[in-house]
Amino acid sequence: MNSYYDKIRSFLAPIIHFLFRSRAKGTENIPQNGAVIIAPNHFSFIDPFLVAAHMSRRLTFLAKAELFKTPFIGNIMKKIGAIPINRDGKDSAALRAAIKALREENVIVIFPQGKRYRGKKPEKSQLKYGIGFLANITKAPVIPTGIYTRGFRSILFRKSFVSFGKPVFAEISEGIEGIKETNEEVSERILAQIMDEIESAQSSAVFSE
Repeated sequence: MNSYYDKIRSFLAPIIHFLFRSRAKGTENIPQNGAVIIAPNHFSFIDPFLVAAHMSRRLTFLAKAELFKTPFIGNIMKKIGAIPINRDGKDSAALRAAIKALREENVIVIFPQGKRYRGKKPEKSQLKYGIGFLANITKAPVIPTGIYTRGFRSILFRKSFVSFGKPVFAEISEGIEGIKETNEEVSERILAQIMDEIESAQSSAVFSE
């Protein structure tokens, strides 16, 4: 994509590792080529940085449209190739841009919850179905990603853990009609895997104490 992202990541990654004592596991589950969807839980503005700090591939983030309206942050978001999305879940332009990025074999990051839930684990009621739509349309592997820090609140020098799960794919049932999962079914299955990865990240946190 562009070298600006690489420069920003190279600058921020060591800072994130230091300030948030970041650790990760499961990075071997991330395909090194082709389209990939990274699907993390979301409770802090630090979450995108934690994901990027542990990935060598360039990422395209789906980020709330409001960020693009501020002069400084908005300019950075544009330069790194982020895609603005309205959080009402009905942004067809953003979904088309995400599909295009995936068909060009990029890695996109989308938070299935749609917004931050500070201090909380994901719940089914928080789930947006855009993630299932993208998985169904593009057939790209989805990497369920669990982010954990104590109390689900990112605080300086508090340990943060990221767990990348094995790829999840939208499925088509065997049979003449080739019935496929609905967007809701795919999204809910991905959320269940994200919950498992949160537990995995939490177990790493407990083990490290």
